[in-house]
Amino acid sequence: PVRWVLERVVGLVDAPSVAVPTLAQRLRDAEAPAFRIDALDERSIVILPDAFTWFYTPDVVVATVRLMRALGAQPVVHPYFENGKSSHVKGFTRKFYAIAARVTDQLHRIAATGATMVGLDPAVTLTYRDEYVRALGERPAELRIHLIQEWLVKAMEHRDVPAGDHAVFRLLGHCTERAMERQAMAQWRAVFERCNARLDVLPAGCCGMCGAYGHEREHAATSRAIYDMSWSNHVHADAEADGELLATGYSCRSQVRRIDGMTLRHPVEVLAERMASPST
Repeated sequence: PVRWVLERVVGLVDAPSVAVPTLAQRLRDAEAPAFRIDALDERSIVILPDAFTWFYTPDVVVATVRLMRALGAQPVVHPYFENGKSSHVKGFTRKFYAIAARVTDQLHRIAATGATMVGLDPAVTLTYRDEYVRALGERPAELRIHLIQEWLVKAMEHRDVPAGDHAVFRLLGHCTERAMERQAMAQWRAVFERCNARLDVLPAGCCGMCGAYGHEREHAATSRAIYDMSWSNHVHADAEADGELLATGYSCRSQVRRIDGMTLRHPVEVLAERMASPST
């Protein structure tokens, strides 16, 4: 069995399964246009890839496309490319530099069209502001890759947004997102407020997954201990608490699912649902 090989030979435990149907199939069903750089202009919103969302939770990408369309935008999903985050985490600096240089060239080509670029997973998206700049200096620093909530705040600023019935939600943000962008959680609150919903941002530390760290057999116990320090309390309180619990990071949602068996949604999934059915 594949899982036996992953655990005994590769040293990975609780490895996630690739989603079926794939993102490509789901995008075809959603009638999303294919990415063509020569078709981009200042009206285009390019959704940049990350392995977590693309291969394991493609519903988040499709929900983002639907949400952007509901806001009058023209989203285009970029085909998958390696960002280099995993190489950087593992200390493969030479490989990371090569990947970062190649990706930066492509991002500059997109930026030259006037298109706006948006990322979904916060840890991967913020790589362009931190690790890329440290590695390559000014070229990536000239780029602006938006976190999805940064784009949503601006997109909703001067638009009539379907309100719907008032609802309450709770959010556990990714630790990298909270540490690097102080306005990130406030932006999520503002977006939900525009959709007639209250979003309570919960205080929490790291979920313990840290990308692939929590899947490595030698780190599994430590990963669980970190999770138990703060995330576990919020998840276990879910039945009694007011509002559905959400999480922005794929790693975080994966950690909750494998330890407590609970599936948390990404905020864009809720927003897309509310925009599509404002009476709910």
